[in-house]
Amino acid sequence: MPLAPSGPTVNSRAGLAAPPTRSQPFAPAAPSASTARSAAPSGLRLPTARVAAARSRYAQDGQASMSKPQLLVALYERLVRDLAGAEAALDGRDLETVSKNLQHAQDIVLALEEALDQNTWAAAEQLGSLYRYLYGRLLQANVNKDPAIVRECRSLVEPLVEAWREAALTVAAGTAASLDSTDTAAAIGVVA
Repeated sequence: MPLAPSGPTVNSRAGLAAPPTRSQPFAPAAPSASTARSAAPSGLRLPTARVAAARSRYAQDGQASMSKPQLLVALYERLVRDLAGAEAALDGRDLETVSKNLQHAQDIVLALEEALDQNTWAAAEQLGSLYRYLYGRLLQANVNKDPAIVRECRSLVEPLVEAWREAALTVAAGTAASLDSTDTAAAIGVVA
């Protein structure tokens, strides 16, 4: 029986690492000489892999506890941050960072388009067209290293961040208002 690879696999499109698999499923992992250790403030020395795993779990827990509107706003905010980072990197001629930021922005735009429910909202088709346009422009910006295209994309996205932020606040306020009502409280058994 062939053994599974022992390192993490990377989904290059999303930039996400899958959890590593062990070649011997139940054998404890032996510490290796290459395991780097970092000094913790308390003087304890923790394996870097454990610290990285804890950070990853913390980030995943934060995302898992977000509502859908909050997650949407977070994606848009990250998209703007990636575009701003690409602009700054273009000014500094840091082409590797430009490429990294623009590729991440492309991944976000694809995720937004894939998550868009065309049947729920009348303007979904137009938003889908905008996502496809943005993706194409981000591709051109990355190939040509053109700051004007990056600025154009950013100018299209920034108003959407504000609109989605306001929509998320409205949804949150509506949810909070419905939780304050006596009927809702009675329905879940809090008030008799």
